[in-house]
Amino acid sequence: MREDLCSTPLAYQPVGLVLGDSQFMFFEDLWDASFTDAGSNAADTTDRFINPERWDVPDDLTVYLWTSDRRYGRDIEDPPAADSWLTTRDTTGSLTADLAALDAFDDEWIGWSDDSRLMESRMQAAGIDVTYEAVGGGHNYGETVYDAIEMITTGGT
Repeated sequence: MREDLCSTPLAYQPVGLVLGDSQFMFFEDLWDASFTDAGSNAADTTDRFINPERWDVPDDLTVYLWTSDRRYGRDIEDPPAADSWLTTRDTTGSLTADLAALDAFDDEWIGWSDDSRLMESRMQAAGIDVTYEAVGGGHNYGETVYDAIEMITTGGT
């Protein structure tokens, strides 16, 4: 395991985050191959992003999580095969189980909204104040997203 990149406590703690169009499960080619390489950080990097046990969450953190309506993702079987690209990323089995609980495999496609719904459920389980919203307008920061950013950064005023 590598050391945390931000292992020194910050002088200040964030009060809000705006996260959009997660892609951590879609990378192919060399990213897929890196999960079978014992010297690769790919599995650890993915785990850091989706494993609440590894998060150091400040008190009273507010998260706005949004997904565009652009269709981007990867095909996946329902249920995923034991050697699929998704299960190689799932070192504990909880990723596949959590996505199944969200009915993410029903359309045999893992897209941005599936990733975001997974993040929402894991943030909620970690006690984070999170709002998830699917926004229209393609892969861009539309008016809805800017309004949410302003609400978070101004403390809701």
